[in-house]
Amino acid sequence: MKLLLTSAGLTNPTIVQALRDLLGKPTQESIITVIPTGHTAETGDKSWVLQEDFLLPHQLGWKQFNIVDLAAVASLDKSLWWPQLEETDLILVGGGSVFYLSYWMQKAGLFEALPKWLESKVYVGISAGSQVVGSDLYATVEVMEREGVFTDTDYDEIGPVGQSSSKTLKLVDFTFRPHLNSDNFPKIRLPYLEQVAQTLKTPMYAVDDNSAIRVVGDTVDVVGTGQWHKLEALI
Repeated sequence: MKLLLTSAGLTNPTIVQALRDLLGKPTQESIITVIPTGHTAETGDKSWVLQEDFLLPHQLGWKQFNIVDLAAVASLDKSLWWPQLEETDLILVGGGSVFYLSYWMQKAGLFEALPKWLESKVYVGISAGSQVVGSDLYATVEVMEREGVFTDTDYDEIGPVGQSSSKTLKLVDFTFRPHLNSDNFPKIRLPYLEQVAQTLKTPMYAVDDNSAIRVVGDTVDVVGTGQWHKLEALI
């Protein structure tokens, strides 16, 4: 299993080189499939989607560049889009609403397929795409239990009713928390996250937009040029 879990994608040469190393062959000889589904449930300007999911990866040059929006293809015959995922060398799952992304990854069958696929493919996550492979999603459990709404108050994120899930793939035994010290997410700071970590059952990696977690089998390390912290769970 080879994973590259980022906060904001391929933001610096160190992260790009980590991707190349994991791939093990030139990008010009490889197929990438981008899953941008998570952004659909977000409002406002979507420039970040264009930059993270498409422009930065595309600049590396690929034999083939596929795009599969899991929500959009739900009404299509599976033969029209599933082979793109089966035949790809690298799956890049973008950011946005992690609750919405989790729902559609399950509905499309990726929760069942990915563990087997990742015996030979590389997985790159961006923000929500990184969170969904972890051991847990940190969410406001009280609101979910009371109102049936999936919400993450740290990011002001509310999952769409009827199309949200907090289930993760549990491919790694830690929680991924993106956008450390980002101006866009003022609560994602070390003192606050230290409190959050005390409510979790597994360690938390808090990662800024210039860092990434690299996973190769059972080996986990951090690459990039930014800041990150590993916070041990106290439960």
